[in-house]
Amino acid sequence: MIALGNGTALEGVATTASTVTYTIVGLTVSLATPPVAQNYEQLAQGQLAASAGSMYSPSSLAALISSIHLANTGSSAQTVTLYVGGTAAANQIASFVIPPNGWANYEDGTGWTVFTAAGIIVNVAGILGGRGTPDAATVAFTASTRVMSPGTKIALVTNELVVGSRYRFMIRLQKTTAAGIATWTCIVAFGTNGTTADSAIATFTSGTNTAAVDSAVLIIECEILTIGAAATAACTAFYVNSLTTATGLGDIAPVPGSTATFNSAATSPFLHCDITSGASAVVVGVGSAERLT
Repeated sequence: MIALGNGTALEGVATTASTVTYTIVGLTVSLATPPVAQNYEQLAQGQLAASAGSMYSPSSLAALISSIHLANTGSSAQTVTLYVGGTAAANQIASFVIPPNGWANYEDGTGWTVFTAAGIIVNVAGILGGRGTPDAATVAFTASTRVMSPGTKIALVTNELVVGSRYRFMIRLQKTTAAGIATWTCIVAFGTNGTTADSAIATFTSGTNTAAVDSAVLIIECEILTIGAAATAACTAFYVNSLTTATGLGDIAPVPGSTATFNSAATSPFLHCDITSGASAVVVGVGSAERLT
């Protein structure tokens, strides 16, 4: 419950003016002694400005706000900040990012929940489950060419990454012909393109391959260790193939051969896994992705 005294304002600001619509519901209370509850009603509705301004201020009354709904009507993410009784840092009560065409709800007793346009909860550290990408159709990986594994791309909300965020990618691979002995790589990529143009933050390279038909399952878990312009992540691989690790598709070590920092605050970034199959190898695959925490 958010309590507002007579003349005390709930104020808010969004990245872009007239893009985030707010609806405030609550109970008005008289200033008598003792106070008397009057009406449970919609207290205010409007759109946030790009500078902090009043959303609702009771006049000759007090108010108990039980619900706030914020809808991002735009095509880009909006950072929303709310204040009570002023707009200094000491007055701030909430700040979060609403995805394009997403929304956020405040409910008394449960606090804030942010949703994507598809109605999927945007997680914060400590909340399990949430947004993932279902398996997609199997694709053929072009030999010696970096190709995004279908099903592994996760669209992140700006500033979503926090220390302790964890993501899991699973890729099923099949080497369908008895050819190709060159090593292959799997890259964990981060960037704003959502394509193979995104930068590698971890690169796993297979061990020795042989010209044999093989199949494998590769699982990579990615944990955010630090955030900022030079953020870091720990990526760990879990791998099994149908032949011995020295044949067919070879082996993938638990830790990457190389890692790189990245800007965790990039605008509307993506995480995904890309495969570069070995020369002459015919490999098909499909993947999935999910946020764990």
